[in-house]
Amino acid sequence: MRRWGVSAQPPSRRETTTLDDRRAVRREQLMEVGEEIVGTKGAGDLTVRGVCRAAGLSERYFYESFPDRESLLLAVHERAEQQARERILEALTSADSRDQAIRAVVEAFVGFFEEDPGRSRILLQEPLVQPALARAWRRSLTTLAAILAGLIAGEGDDPEGPEMRLTAVALAGGLTGMYLGYLRQAIEAEPGQIVDRGVDLIERSIGGTPSS
Repeated sequence: MRRWGVSAQPPSRRETTTLDDRRAVRREQLMEVGEEIVGTKGAGDLTVRGVCRAAGLSERYFYESFPDRESLLLAVHERAEQQARERILEALTSADSRDQAIRAVVEAFVGFFEEDPGRSRILLQEPLVQPALARAWRRSLTTLAAILAGLIAGEGDDPEGPEMRLTAVALAGGLTGMYLGYLRQAIEAEPGQIVDRGVDLIERSIGGTPSS
């Protein structure tokens, strides 16, 4: 049955999906493939042709979302960074005291990477060998340092003051270095030990009592 020249049958999913919707779906396909490649094999294996082949898309669809492979690589890193930041901030805001917040933040940091080893490769390992990720790496470290500065700043302290920022960057680098050492088996440790030691370092920086 037709009314006013239009089929009475409900339109298909394709007909109700806009061009922007379809473009967003294709971009997400490319992102997921990019995350898988970088997280398991490394950024050196990320190529436009390989991503398109794995996603089942032609190269023209790649270039409608990303101007080049480095743009996809940066997008993959940025999304992982955002996910990590959200996880840490969620842990921070759910704590009832500074002591709880310190442990919650360190547990969130370690737990985020333990849940998915690909995340640590994307955020911690690949920036060390990929010049394209150098700026993104500095931004990640600065973000973590800013969160830690807020934790260690006492009443009347300026979390953005030079001494506080130096201490916070050192703590952020220490947490990252410990986890990288664990990943690369340069140190024998369990994730729980990294959490405890990380809490120790932060508490010592504010004159707190180290955790047992």
